[in-house]
Amino acid sequence: MLANILLHEVLDAWFQDEVKPRLRGQGTLVRYADDAVMMFSTEADAKRVFDV
Repeated sequence: MLANILLHEVLDAWFQDEVKPRLRGQGTLVRYADDAVMMFSTEADAKRVFDV
């Protein structure tokens, strides 16, 4: 349970506050427990986030 709370603060907040404002297209983060999938509408956005 604590891991999910921490992951929310680390991953979800990071994606919402840091990643999404910098995207040229759309981006979505889907998370279930400790698994996550990031989806992007442009390959360039995906590569930029992957590099980070």
